[in-house]
Amino acid sequence: MEIEMKVKGLVVDPISKMPIVVLENP
Repeated sequence: MEIEMKVKGLVVDPISKMPIVVLENP
């Protein structure tokens, strides 16, 4: 299961361990 933690517009992928900045919330 792919779990994404969204904190203040910041999406952290536990698999890639890479922080991704999102401009919009789906």
